[in-house]
Parts: sequence; C-alpha cells; structure tokens
Amino acid sequence: MCQIHLDDLVPKENFYRKLSSALDLRFLYKETEKYYGKEGQESIDPVGSHYKHLTPNLYSFQVSTCFLKILNLSK
Repeated sequence: MCQIHLDDLVPKENFYRKLSSALDLRFLYKETEKYYGKEGQESIDPVGSHYKHLTPNLYSFQVSTCFLKILNLSK
C-alpha cells in the first residue's frame, strides 16, 4: 500500500505554509465559540474562514510589493 501525505507534496517555501507557521489563529476558536451552536448543521471553521478572507489580501500585498520593487529597480 502506498501512502501519500499532502504535507510532503507542499514545498517548504510555499506562501501558505509560511503564513500558517507565522500566524496562529487558534485563539479564534475560544473567541467565537458563543456564536456557534452545538446542534444541527456543522458550523464553518472560524480559523479556516479567517484564512479564506485574509490570504487574498496578503497575497495581493505581496504581489504589489514585488511589483513596486521592480518599478523602483527600473529607474
């Protein structure tokens, strides 16, 4: 049997891997627990939800910063 772990396939320099190790959002579980029910349909993971909204902005910032560096070098 062959086992493949996703963690082995993601490069160590990956932007999202670095973000995950630099930004710990686990505190959100305690901060948001009063807003999530105990019964019924399973709620959206608060950490995953925040990463979902945060990463496009960070990625956009990273691209913008690189673009500005390129523009600055061309002068």
